[in-house]
Amino acid sequence: HTEFESASILFSSGSTKIGNSGDDIHQMTGSVKISGSFRAETSQIQFFDDNTEIGVLENSSENLKIESKVQDKDIIFSGNDGGAGIEAMRIDMSEAGKVGIGTNAPQTGKLHIHDGSSGATSYVQLTQDGTGTSGTNGLLVGVNAAEASIIYNGENTPLIFYTNASERVRIDNAGNVGIGINSPSFTDGNGIHLADDFRIGFGDGANSRPDFQIGTENGTYLGIRAGEGSDTDDLAISTSGRLGIGTTSPSSLLHVSESSGTVAHI
Repeated sequence: HTEFESASILFSSGSTKIGNSGDDIHQMTGSVKISGSFRAETSQIQFFDDNTEIGVLENSSENLKIESKVQDKDIIFSGNDGGAGIEAMRIDMSEAGKVGIGTNAPQTGKLHIHDGSSGATSYVQLTQDGTGTSGTNGLLVGVNAAEASIIYNGENTPLIFYTNASERVRIDNAGNVGIGINSPSFTDGNGIHLADDFRIGFGDGANSRPDFQIGTENGTYLGIRAGEGSDTDDLAISTSGRLGIGTTSPSSLLHVSESSGTVAHI
């Protein structure tokens, strides 16, 4: 156990070793000024407030470990921005390690990013080797100055949505939307391109099905279906432009059929 109580202690030799055992405790009251380097091997640097241990900086199996020792007390990273002191990041130990950037009270989710400036934008930006690193490169997700939620792709590439490990929706670099298809295309303008056997539904779907459906069937016709319990299209337009009412295989420009086989009337 070693205590330094003088106002100033100067070590001027090239190398100074304090203690010869990992169990040694060296207590210094006041501040320590080191010109050069400070080396701690296989040990801890402990921080105390009076006799309460508040934190540890430690070599843990070659990992740098920073540990807060007081219950529910945070780890704070602060700095200087243009002459003003700022809190850059906080790890909130009272909230199971939530990280706050720009906020000292992170809320929902493990990461909370906040910009408290008036009219500020708050984004997370993701870039890689091929995108570049400017402010408009890569993918930005966040809130703009008008408080609108933004998903911004700054590259000449599609924006793709996956569920259950499969691609479901794609917005290509021209603005075409593909649902169930990864190459949406139109001969004139932009639009929404649905894959075969995909349908659009309308209504409240009280019985687990839409009230009305429209979609293609095996790429042979466009069908319109009415009624929640219906599995049959009531109107069909074939790929040759024929219209069928009551039939999905129209044999003329207008083909009307009764399911009972009786004569249909127009």
